[in-house]
Amino acid sequence: MKDAEIVAIGSEILLGDLVDTNTPWLSRRLAALGVVVHRHTTVGDDKERIVATLLEAALRADLVVTVGGLGATPDDLTHECLREVTSREMVEYSEARRHLDEVFERTAGRKPPPSAYEQALFPEGSKLIPNPLGTAMGVLLEADGALFATFPGVPTEMERMFEETLEPLIRRRSEGIIVSQTLRFAGISEEELADEVRDLLGVPDPTVAPLVGPGEVGVGEVDLRVTTRAVTREEAEKKMEPIVQEILYRLSGYSLGGGHE
Repeated sequence: MKDAEIVAIGSEILLGDLVDTNTPWLSRRLAALGVVVHRHTTVGDDKERIVATLLEAALRADLVVTVGGLGATPDDLTHECLREVTSREMVEYSEARRHLDEVFERTAGRKPPPSAYEQALFPEGSKLIPNPLGTAMGVLLEADGALFATFPGVPTEMERMFEETLEPLIRRRSEGIIVSQTLRFAGISEEELADEVRDLLGVPDPTVAPLVGPGEVGVGEVDLRVTTRAVTREEAEKKMEPIVQEILYRLSGYSLGGGHE
């Protein structure tokens, strides 16, 4: 499992009523596991658009992670869309039905309303992702070479579910980790710095990318991020060391140091 796309689902994000903090959190965690996130997509609560987005993402990535659109309201469309994308039937999972009964009994002292049981319907063949903090369970479903993983939009629920299910799965299938080292410089503009290392910016591995830091244009801090993938951190650092030393040699008069990420 090498690459991923993250699809945030919810019209409230597009309208600006909700700030999506889930996508950057997932990107950081996936990168630490060696999975490169190539694209972030946000799509509203529209079945046709969600289906099209998932189909396109599955053609490009090994892993498609969705956040949001799980629940019992009419705009919670993620699993119905996933059913259409994978050409599966929707079936009720007794495990999810029991989970709903237990949550409502524990939190409200009553049985769920009939509409709540919509959350017990999943595409056939799904492996359920338990949700210890809420009612909406996610799924892991493999189809046509891609793994779909669905999570609710509540950050605390999503993070717990990711850490307990998808993260261990990725570790078992992992082909390495991604490690970055940021080198910081001052007293040189981004354009001048890029000219000094232009030949290194085209190196495919390790990659080198300039980043503008804080301060006024032309006199503030400019960073270079060196990134590679390897089986271990030690191997990654060994791969980066020659290019890091070359950069520091060329820009020694402007260096502020750096650190690993």
